[in-house]
Amino acid sequence: VKSLYEEYILLPVCPEILSGLSVKREPCSRKENKILENTSGIDRTHFFIKGAKRILKIVQELKIKKAFLKEKSPSCGVNMVHFFIEKNKTELRKGKGILTEILIKEGVEVKGIE
Repeated sequence: VKSLYEEYILLPVCPEILSGLSVKREPCSRKENKILENTSGIDRTHFFIKGAKRILKIVQELKIKKAFLKEKSPSCGVNMVHFFIEKNKTELRKGKGILTEILIKEGVEVKGIE
């Protein structure tokens, strides 16, 4: 990420934090169009959508054309995302996070970073 500062103006944001979720929280994974807590299976989709919409507003206001997003995240995964199989069992699969899908629809170029 440090090398990106040499070429780009970076705006570090986290849709999950912008949605009201805490930094220390239960890990979540995708299950179709939902986001569930890994251990309890509680549906947290509304937080992830809320955060993605807040990021989309920032992207539109600042006319952002490119996003570097955290791979494997149910919000930001570009190529790989953790999927919920059952309580306490997830699987890393090809897929995209909720924010990634929204940004692609908006025409933003997205790149995944580890």
